[in-house]
Amino acid sequence: MPVHVPNVTSEGRTAPFFFLCPTRTMTIVWLWTPERLRRGRWRLPRGRSWLTALVCVLNAHAFPYDDKEVMMTLLQHELTEFKTQAFQDNEFHEVTKQDLMGHWSVLFFYPADFTFVCPTELEDLATRYEDFKKAGCEIYSVSCDTEFVHKAWHEANEKINKIQFPMLADPTATLARDLDTYSESEGKAERGDFILSPEGKVVAYEVISSNVGRNADEILRRVQASQFVYEHGDQVCPAKWEPGEETIEPSLDLVGQL
Repeated sequence: MPVHVPNVTSEGRTAPFFFLCPTRTMTIVWLWTPERLRRGRWRLPRGRSWLTALVCVLNAHAFPYDDKEVMMTLLQHELTEFKTQAFQDNEFHEVTKQDLMGHWSVLFFYPADFTFVCPTELEDLATRYEDFKKAGCEIYSVSCDTEFVHKAWHEANEKINKIQFPMLADPTATLARDLDTYSESEGKAERGDFILSPEGKVVAYEVISSNVGRNADEILRRVQASQFVYEHGDQVCPAKWEPGEETIEPSLDLVGQL
């Protein structure tokens, strides 16, 4: 964004200086008159106008900002506290952060009920649900619809009727915003899935275009690989690794050998 620096004349006129800080907070700074600047040992260039560097030192209390504004990755991000309703087994029940603690979880965000790609993805997940449960992992599908819309969709759609895992309602986008997968312009969640450790921290995730469906087999494989390295911190899983296959134990001897 262009920065406007007003002229400061020899008559000592002061003017407001508007500067957009890195924290996206608009700060108004009143410039000193030339005389005061000279007394403060500042030197001004000659001429009717000038540009000078401004060091913006912000006090966290005076200019608070949200850490999510500068968040570069969600890996190891701990899920926020939340409380929402879910539709499961023809009933509504409450789900909170505590319900996701102590076991592996997948939060599977999708744009909306009664749409097109979403039912194909959710049916795919439903067919692998038992495999996720055997791996000690619960699936939570999430959209910004209400629990009542989930119920109506579950009753009306043959594919969605196969779902046995909790369908979370996130009408206030608390979860979608926390995991940075909410589209403010569309008022819907993006197509993102997040694997959470038993501590409620993100260990793997993907967010893809809303017109491209995902693969439940690959999500399950990533869950299983994440569980393995969680339990075996000295080993890593190569590409396409499946449970039972060989892993790699990084060492100096292996550098350049793979």
